[in-house]
Amino acid sequence: MRVIQLHYHIRFFSSFVFGMILICGLMSDTSLLPASTTTVHSNFYTTESTIIQYVEHGPIMVENDTALENVSSSGIGTPTNPFIIENLNITNFSLGAIWITNTTKDFIIRNCWINGEGNSTSMYGIIVGALQSGTPYVLNNIVKGCRVYGITVYFSDSGVIDGNYCEENHVGILVAGFDITVSNNICFNNSDGIYTYPAGEQLSRNMKIINNSFTYNNHSGINLQYTSANEITGNEVLYNKYGIFASILEDSTISFNRLEQNSDYGIFIMNKEVEGYPYTTKGNSIHFNTFIDNGYLTNHSQAFDNGTYEFWYDPERLAGNHWSDWNGTGNYSIDGGPFADLYPLRNFDFEFPRMNNPNDLIVKYHSNAIVTWNCSDDHPALYELFLNNSLIETGSWNGSLISYSVYNLSVDIHYLELKVYDQNGLGSSDMVTITVYPVPRDILDKIFQYPDVFGTGIIAGVVVELGLIIFFRLRRK
Repeated sequence: MRVIQLHYHIRFFSSFVFGMILICGLMSDTSLLPASTTTVHSNFYTTESTIIQYVEHGPIMVENDTALENVSSSGIGTPTNPFIIENLNITNFSLGAIWITNTTKDFIIRNCWINGEGNSTSMYGIIVGALQSGTPYVLNNIVKGCRVYGITVYFSDSGVIDGNYCEENHVGILVAGFDITVSNNICFNNSDGIYTYPAGEQLSRNMKIINNSFTYNNHSGINLQYTSANEITGNEVLYNKYGIFASILEDSTISFNRLEQNSDYGIFIMNKEVEGYPYTTKGNSIHFNTFIDNGYLTNHSQAFDNGTYEFWYDPERLAGNHWSDWNGTGNYSIDGGPFADLYPLRNFDFEFPRMNNPNDLIVKYHSNAIVTWNCSDDHPALYELFLNNSLIETGSWNGSLISYSVYNLSVDIHYLELKVYDQNGLGSSDMVTITVYPVPRDILDKIFQYPDVFGTGIIAGVVVELGLIIFFRLRRK
């Protein structure tokens, strides 16, 4: 009977202690709580190689998984441990420096130096596509002097092109496929900085072109062809002929880009019909962009659009774009058709609202803890507060502190997100994770007089329990 009671006691107590000791150990010292952070896709996404010296290498041609494994320096081809090709110096190539097709594994190409300058047959720098499956990552490479494309990801259902430098290629980056992210790249002095292309007979879609720099390209910084449902945001597009050039572009959002001193138009959207493609240019939303002196402020507007059903403003917030040549009253007319920015922005405030990042919280049920944000902006406007992705509060914001009490939160892990906006529609956000653990407050306060020693009390209880277990086991022997 004693043994049976002990086993029951152990099962009950161990399941309780296992969850509580982790929480309470953290609670015993709040200085150890982690600050709110932004989740990245994976460690290898942002981690650069520790090797800084390039290794001279010949061109690489891969057409199956075995060949991919043979040219990789590490990895096994899984999403968490992809094959890695890195730190190569390839300058003597006649067609492509690194060419990978028909594979099924995840892989990374990173920190390579590829230079085709002076070689008339150097066509492609890094070209990846027609993969059976798997995700390619092209990270932190330098690609120069390719007569066709510097970096290409084509006919792919996923992919990441991040942190690369492309100079003096015909096209810096070419993408054709679905769900491809192009971020934090620099494309300088190419013909086109980035160029999208159809995926066979389908439009490429769900491209994310985010936080890149496209400058001094001879034709366009961003050339959007045969593509839909894209997000083009946060890019610096300066000193090209066209900042953004588009045709057959559908249902995409162009926002928060800086378009400055492009010699023709900041954005040029052209409607055209191509035989075999039942698509046109329509349904795009262009807002919160900053246009400065594009076309050198000649006799036309800084943008052109002859598509259909276009919005040159955010239809929800009724806010448009910044125009350096707007006179401050009325609409801003767009060349090419009947479109206009109906809600041009008045304040040339290009700064996003500033906000602190409160720590994540681990609290007991019915805690009186409060999350407080300190936000500021020269032209504050409104705020929105979301709990677990649901809007729970909104209102005007004048730059004062914004707080939320966690007292009524249920036992669970909660995600509390604050978004603040200024009068120009520029917004910033921060998320705090709040873990509420399942110990009733009244019972806890009867057991422990001071919450700071809660973790110590539980640990002491575990030590006593383990001592009892050992004692009874020794008696059984």
